[in-house]
Amino acid sequence: MFPWTFHIPYKNKDVFKVLPLSDIHYDGRGRNSLCDSAKLKRDLAERVDDKTIILSIGDNFGGITPSDVKRYRKAHDSAAGEDILDESIDGLTEILMPYREQIYGLGDGNHENSILTHCGTNMTQRLVDKLNVGIQKPIIYLGYSWLLKFAFRQKNGGGRTVVIRGHHGWGGGSRTEGADVTKFAHDAKFWQADLFLYGHVHKMKINDIEEGRMVGERNWKTVRKRMCICGTYQKTYSSSRSATYAEMRGYPPTTLRHPIIYLEPNSNESDVRITITT
Repeated sequence: MFPWTFHIPYKNKDVFKVLPLSDIHYDGRGRNSLCDSAKLKRDLAERVDDKTIILSIGDNFGGITPSDVKRYRKAHDSAAGEDILDESIDGLTEILMPYREQIYGLGDGNHENSILTHCGTNMTQRLVDKLNVGIQKPIIYLGYSWLLKFAFRQKNGGGRTVVIRGHHGWGGGSRTEGADVTKFAHDAKFWQADLFLYGHVHKMKINDIEEGRMVGERNWKTVRKRMCICGTYQKTYSSSRSATYAEMRGYPPTTLRHPIIYLEPNSNESDVRITITT
């Protein structure tokens, strides 16, 4: 697990926006691609400003090659063989390039990990390297799970800190409403963080974990740990006769929704106020 600290200057009334990009599954420009790249481009154009913090939760790429017998379909790609990987990296670089100054870190998922194991190439690291060329603030390669501290500081020395734990996720897709929330809530109990971000299951869910903490010598307060499962840009089903992996496994259809998380360092609360919307 990768730890890192970002120091961010801020002024009174500044509100920062965390935009988690989860399970994009970009796989080039193939005519049968299930990645809704048009929605990804639209979300970035509408949501990103100079106070945005973009983080990737992994599975940035589909990483589907001819050797992937579970998911590969010949009609899927416009490139041949392993060139699909290069085309995917170039294509996602092109989409993210206009917003790279707001990208703080990009993480891995099981798809990138599988490609690294079987093809010997780290797709996320290569994406980070391409985006970092000539950039003022380097993008950090986060790996599979991470703890990030965002230290918001004013010129007078005051400030607030928020800690975010991210993990791509694990396990198979669930068919009940609460299973994924319960699974990831168990993980959140073991980490001291303010905000927890998960992916992998291609759903958008918000949950709070409340815990009591001692304050001073004779007081206590209830603290909310915010948790979010961050959705996907991959369509579960296609409109063709070629069955998708999710279709063959019987997974339910999924709405392509993604969270916007607002951080208010200068709220009246003693901690950073965290608000999650869609």
